[in-house]
Amino acid sequence: MTMNDTWGYKVNDHHFKSTKVLIQNLVDIASKGGNYLLNIGPSAEGLVPDESIVRLQQVGKWMDINGEAVHGTTNGPFNYLSWGRSTRKGQTLYLSVFNWPVNHTLHVPLKNSVTKVYLLDGKKTLSYKPGTDGLDISLPANAPDSIASVIAIQFAGEPSVPPIASAGKMASSSSQLTGNEAAKAFDGRTQSTWRAEKADTTAWLQIDLGKLMKISAVALQEGSGKEQTIAGYSLQYEQKGEWKTVFEGKKIGRGLLKPFSPINAQVFRLVITQAKPGIQIQEMMLFTD
Repeated sequence: MTMNDTWGYKVNDHHFKSTKVLIQNLVDIASKGGNYLLNIGPSAEGLVPDESIVRLQQVGKWMDINGEAVHGTTNGPFNYLSWGRSTRKGQTLYLSVFNWPVNHTLHVPLKNSVTKVYLLDGKKTLSYKPGTDGLDISLPANAPDSIASVIAIQFAGEPSVPPIASAGKMASSSSQLTGNEAAKAFDGRTQSTWRAEKADTTAWLQIDLGKLMKISAVALQEGSGKEQTIAGYSLQYEQKGEWKTVFEGKKIGRGLLKPFSPINAQVFRLVITQAKPGIQIQEMMLFTD
């Protein structure tokens, strides 16, 4: 990724990404087991732009305190966290909190036995207790860092976390090709795909969770390149026999994660309102908060 909008140096490109974006990108990529290659683009004289220097110094200052949550880590065990990201190193999980809870309680969907919870900044120990489907951590009133505050959890065994809410649930659709049934969009594998009938330019894909669940985000993946045909869609949920719209969009593309205010419902559907023939969804995942 570039620090502004240009690969290399461009004298008039002053649209630099903020330090917040750079740090949260770094943490997000580390939480997926990846590496962040950041392009600087020095001038013809070999000078690094002042804007880059300032941002790199600020990222370095954050890393001085929280680098343990990035260096030598791998991806965290959680499918989705509304408040941030996670990484892992051995028997320690690192929680990078982007959105500090207003109620000063951080819910972590971890079922393991925990021996210690503490802030990396100052190594302050935090109190915790088992909560609904996980751990509730008591936090200070103010976040140690306005961009990403890191909490370390020492735990026993292999991480045990709740499954994705929509995984393996009863799926249906307006139409489907043989071998490309609706369930293929909810099996956690991008190698399998739901496809509507070849001539369809509108369609719907539905999931029944089996019980009321509080859903707060959806991940969608359509495909890549020529496989992208969708130009209009909405996510809906059923309430007392009526369909309510959560949000609307245009393109889905290779990957879309959309958080929203939690909705307590059992049945959700993706309604494709505009598309070229060849509608397909490789994966659709609903997440609890």
